[in-house]
Amino acid sequence: MTASDNDRAKLNLNFDGAEEGAPMTRPEIEQRVQQISEEAGFHRRSPSATFPKSELTLPDQPKRRTRMKTGRTYPFNTKIKPETYELICRLSDEATEREQRPVSMAEIIERSLDALKEAKYRKLPNFSLLNEGG
Repeated sequence: MTASDNDRAKLNLNFDGAEEGAPMTRPEIEQRVQQISEEAGFHRRSPSATFPKSELTLPDQPKRRTRMKTGRTYPFNTKIKPETYELICRLSDEATEREQRPVSMAEIIERSLDALKEAKYRKLPNFSLLNEGG
């Protein structure tokens, strides 16, 4: 059962008892909202009450930085353990410092796969999953 528009209660935001349906201008609405807010105990915060950004960051969380574009275009999205993510980030940061150029997380994964492939190839020359063309 649905009510028609005529059966519904009209929304009236004129809290000061003005004539129902009398339109209020935007400044009147803003002034009334401010008055009601102050009466209810809600006050505007002054700009000096905001905290500097440095106080908002937690010291025990590692700094995240955006990585530059590398030309890699194939998407790869997967769920990994937090410690794996931290390791990839740490390896990327260390390589960036060592090589004096940005080293992306994708490049760290590629290098890791290359190292795994070389290690498997040395132990199992016919390991088909990691061999080229296999």
